[in-house]
Formats: sequence, C-alpha cells, structure tokens
Amino acid sequence: QKNILKAINDLDENLNEGLLRANQKISDKLLLGNSYEENLEDGTKKSFSLHYIDYKNPKNNLFHFSDEFVVDRINKQEKVKTRRPDIVLFINGIPFGVIELKKSTVSIDEGISQMLRNQSKDEIPNLFKYIQITLVGNNQSAKYATVGAPKKFYALWREKEIDLSRLIKHRTPSSLDKTIYALFEKNRVLEFLSSFIIFDNKIKKIARHQQYFAMKENIKKIDKLDSTGRRGGGLIWHTQG
Repeated sequence: QKNILKAINDLDENLNEGLLRANQKISDKLLLGNSYEENLEDGTKKSFSLHYIDYKNPKNNLFHFSDEFVVDRINKQEKVKTRRPDIVLFINGIPFGVIELKKSTVSIDEGISQMLRNQSKDEIPNLFKYIQITLVGNNQSAKYATVGAPKKFYALWREKEIDLSRLIKHRTPSSLDKTIYALFEKNRVLEFLSSFIIFDNKIKKIARHQQYFAMKENIKKIDKLDSTGRRGGGLIWHTQG
C-alpha cells in the first residue's frame, strides 16, 4: 500500500509544470510505470516495477467514465470557478480521455474551441496533463486529436466495418457513435495509448486512421515468414499531415 501511494504521488509530481511538458512526463509513466525498492522480511532488498495500466491484458484494468465531471479552474478571480467537461474517461482511476458533445444544430468547431480553452493555463490544465485523447462531436460528425493539438489537426476517423447492432438497438448509429467506439473500445484504446500516441520534438501527436490501419497490416506482414525464413518487405505510401 505504501508503494502504491508513492506511485500515485510520483504520477502527480509534475502538476506545476507547463501542460505539454508535464503531459509528456506523465505519459511516460503511464506507458513504462515506475521502479521501486522493497525491503523484505529477511532484510534484503528487491527491486520491482509498478505499472499503472496493463496493456497486454485489458481485463486487468478498470474502465469508467463520468459525465459533467467538475474540475476547479486555476483562475479563482472570475465568477465561474469550475469547468465541466461533458464526459471524462478513466483507466484505473486515471483520466485519459475527454469528450465534448454538442447538439446537432451546433458546429463541432465550437466544441473544439471549448476543448482548447479548457487546456489554457487559467482554466483546467491539471486535468489535461493526464489526457491522451480528446474528442468533440455531434450526431452528424466527430473529430479527435490529443492534448495541445490546434483546431486544424482535429481529424475524422474513417473505418468501414464498425457494427454497433449489438450495442444500439432502436436507432441508427451516428458518426459520433462509431467514432467513440472506434477510439475507445477497450482493446483499441489500449493499443492507442501504448503504441499510437507519441511526442515528436515536444509536440504530442496521435495516429490518423490510415496510419493506424497501415501499421496493423504491416505488422501482419512482417510477422509472416516465407519458406526460407525471411520476412516480407514493402512500402507504405500515404500523404503527409
């Protein structure tokens, strides 16, 4: 229990740093865990690693979400003291995703502006220091990105085979439904958190759908050996962006 409490404190130690710098340090800890030394009963010491998320075994994790999640603002001088993101998603009690929802009559650009506002230094950056995936949508459309991404980098997710018939019974699944499932289904989201979100020159980036599926197909190919024991090769060609 003492080591678990220390691990929680270790995760929180960067909260006074700039948003992206703190997010990178926390993201590294979520990916790699922390190493600790334990004193055994026989007087010896043993090192071990404590991991916050089990990426290989999704069932070993606890997944929750909260609607209208109340977060205190940094700026205490204004009348509005808190912000309430529409949905915050958690793995093992750690917030990793934020979703902002708008009515079908409201452009999702308004939601993206709200998401970016909430990340600013006077708002609720202490929440976003943990966040890996941000999503904004209405029934007509949904776009996703990650922390620090400008509005122009919020992107659509395109995937042909998303069958939600077993989850949604009495209406036609919307683009928002499909995007939420595509990104946050338990196995998929663990893949994203472990392998498809990076920091590149201090900029946080998340894979687009074509990059995700290209890499999945590439892995299938290199996992196969021909009769001589050699792996296949080739090129992945796609536009930059």
